[in-house]
Amino acid sequence: MMQEDKEKDLFQRFIELFLEGENLRDMMVYMCNTCTSDVQDPITHTICIFLSTPIRISITKIGLAPFQGFNTAIFPFFCMREEQKILLLEILQFMQENSRATLSTQMGGGGMATLKPDGQRIYLDTSEVIFQFFQATKESERTGMKAHVRDKVCNIILQRVCSAVHIPRRTLNEIMERAREL
Repeated sequence: MMQEDKEKDLFQRFIELFLEGENLRDMMVYMCNTCTSDVQDPITHTICIFLSTPIRISITKIGLAPFQGFNTAIFPFFCMREEQKILLLEILQFMQENSRATLSTQMGGGGMATLKPDGQRIYLDTSEVIFQFFQATKESERTGMKAHVRDKVCNIILQRVCSAVHIPRRTLNEIMERAREL
């Protein structure tokens, strides 16, 4: 397989294993729960990062930093499934063998290897991010949150996100249609 094809394949697998469905939800929940204490609304803040920041593959010594410019938003290895860790090892090997890594150091120690971007900025699918937030909130019913409270929380967060990030009306309609399935 040619280097360019291999890189596209790795990136596509990265998206599937980290940034779609339940995998995206797991990462979002973790990042909401571990958001720095100086952020007043960690849920809205995290969702806005997911929606407005280009994704990239940056691997640190403690995990994955998937958002360009947010090196402290890290999804740690201990939260990953085995197939996710295996893919990151494969990506590191590809970067090393093909000189495709940008290496940098972080304040306070540690380093980061980033797969050199091809110039294209890729963003997460808006409806998928919001739907996975709704899904995570629905799962909180198991801990005792009532459905009407959950719906109000989702509406408030969605309003806050919409005031910070432009979401086209068509996308909002799609999100609400998917949310009815919950």
